[in-house]
Amino acid sequence: MFKPQKLLMLSVVLTACAHNIPSQTVQTQALPYQVLRPVQLDPLDVQVSNPRSGLFTWFGNRFILPPLSGVGPSRDNYFRTLWKHLEVPDTSRPLLPNKKYPCKYDFSWLDSKFQALQPGERLGIRLQPMLGMNEAAYPPNIDKNLANDDWQLDDRYGVPTCGPDELGQWYENKVYVPKWGDATFQNRLTGFYKALAERYDGHAGLSFLDIGTYGFWGEWHLYGLPESYKATEPQKKILADAMLSTFRTTPLLMMVNQTDTLEYALGLTPTSRVGWRSDSLGWEEFNVAIERCRARITCKTLFDERYKFAPTVTEFSPSEESDPRHSWGTNPQTGTSAFLQRAFTEAVRYHSSLVPNGNLLRKTASETTVIKWEVLTEPERQQVKQLQATLGFKPTIDQVTLTPLDTGGFRIQSRWKNLGTTPALDSWKPLWCIRNAAGTVVHSQWININLKNLTPDRIPYINDDLPALPSGTYTLEISITDSRTLPADQERYRLKPLMLSLQGQLPDGAYNLGQFTLP
Repeated sequence: MFKPQKLLMLSVVLTACAHNIPSQTVQTQALPYQVLRPVQLDPLDVQVSNPRSGLFTWFGNRFILPPLSGVGPSRDNYFRTLWKHLEVPDTSRPLLPNKKYPCKYDFSWLDSKFQALQPGERLGIRLQPMLGMNEAAYPPNIDKNLANDDWQLDDRYGVPTCGPDELGQWYENKVYVPKWGDATFQNRLTGFYKALAERYDGHAGLSFLDIGTYGFWGEWHLYGLPESYKATEPQKKILADAMLSTFRTTPLLMMVNQTDTLEYALGLTPTSRVGWRSDSLGWEEFNVAIERCRARITCKTLFDERYKFAPTVTEFSPSEESDPRHSWGTNPQTGTSAFLQRAFTEAVRYHSSLVPNGNLLRKTASETTVIKWEVLTEPERQQVKQLQATLGFKPTIDQVTLTPLDTGGFRIQSRWKNLGTTPALDSWKPLWCIRNAAGTVVHSQWININLKNLTPDRIPYINDDLPALPSGTYTLEISITDSRTLPADQERYRLKPLMLSLQGQLPDGAYNLGQFTLP
């Protein structure tokens, strides 16, 4: 009798090999020695779209690389909102002595985001307790930079405005600052994330969460505020722990600009729990905070290895023509943008896996505009495509060798490469499927490779020994599927098959690598 786990694996094998193979003519060569050379995609081809890789959807928008023909589907969709929107007044209960209603948790906003996901897509989320100077709470489905400037006073609170406690204080009526060091604020914040984690930690549709518990917009800085409004280093650790102590499975992203807190968060185990996030992509000083961490031996070791285990996310800052360090800088000879070139160079240098597809702005003395695909020159479009085609996990197989075994079977030796910046950050099961001339699957077998170890610097040769098959012509296919065991109510969040940088993908996500003949 099969154990349940074996039944599940058998089901995955049969499903992965379940399509019909289209008829085609492929040059074959009989064993004892045969080499298949799968056809590679162009280096700037943007149809390969894997989870936690490339350009991610920004507040529902795909501005700099829209879903044109040949552009891969979205895999990560990122949103932010305020703490106050998920801990709200409970108007069914009596008013408190301070004339406010008690609070209740209302996670309907987040539930609606899960329900709106497309097949194979996951959420990235930041829930923050603070806005910026003189800024309205931006609608939860729109980038704050596109929000309407018509706001009410209450919209400037990031913390809940219900309950018995005053959780913050005004700074010159410009911004409402949480009381970072106050025990009541810290306990309320941790309690909120505890309730959130009980509901969503490890959710199959959740790709990552920003640790956005401190600073303007949750970005871990308060530039321009007096020191008395800022948290001390021990308090910052407590604020980070509001999430680090409650979310144990879903990857969390720590901003790089607080070195002590970054080193603390990256030092926790397992290493897959915490990745990093760095803003100001495209600016010359993008790497300042990163290099401040890397100047410490421990922080450098943790940071430099993290791309192998957890998401590493960057975010553009606006191009500003008033500052040459931030300018768009069009090259008159090539037509390319110095801003986009800086962004690509730094993202590759630090093994970034994700860059937003929507928050790129251009500021001039007279206006601020959102940069979209339509306004980019053709050389600039190629630079955008380079980001999508390079960042994250971009695996390929460039050679498959088949040789006979003394046992009567044969060996498949496959040569793998990773054309991206990170290894796989999810659990995948690669599978060989062999079909006879009639298109019937005659053998399927898991491939002996762990894609989490396929870093960009490795070119492994993987050997898989297969049993003897009757003489004839066969087709070799590969399918790489999501191997997670999911609860029934989250099965809809199962990832689509992993994409390879190869031509010949079949409708179900498998790849036809060619034909071979057994004598």
